[in-house]
Amino acid sequence: MAQDCPFLKWSSSAGLFGGYECKVTNETILTGSAIYENFCHNYESGYSRCPHMKGDNNSSSCFITSACVKAKNLPDDCHELTALRAFRDNWLTNQPGGKEAIEEYYAVAPGIVEALCKKTDAQQRFESLYADFIVPCVALVDAGKNEKAYEFYRGMVDKQMDIILDTILNAASNVMYFCT
Repeated sequence: MAQDCPFLKWSSSAGLFGGYECKVTNETILTGSAIYENFCHNYESGYSRCPHMKGDNNSSSCFITSACVKAKNLPDDCHELTALRAFRDNWLTNQPGGKEAIEEYYAVAPGIVEALCKKTDAQQRFESLYADFIVPCVALVDAGKNEKAYEFYRGMVDKQMDIILDTILNAASNVMYFCT
């Protein structure tokens, strides 16, 4: 059974009868189209070939870093994105468990960015992530300390997930309080 790409979002305004929107590119993807059939609908075999997910100068595959550099008004080919893409593609991919770590990141990072974008202080949060995590991580990569860079970046992602989960759990407990 084919599995749809996790970066597809149904949109009733796409096409005549609705369709999908790619969360990576914001493109409208119609069911039955070549890209839908070859990549989006058959995600398991299409993932490694998907032009949007390869990371070839595609800032979207570096979700958190892209949001941070965008907050700083840096270009898509800035040193930070270029260094971290190369780190991912040339080092992390070749490590035991590296490909799985990348796939896990692709699964959680869009939600982290989306949650941060909904905050009233989103700009400040992205700038803080940039200064506190992206810059030091890039410095580690530049120094060839790839293991430490991975641990540092992974720690940042885990911390952001913890913050989001705490927010959800606090909201749920407040709802339960009012429901009893």
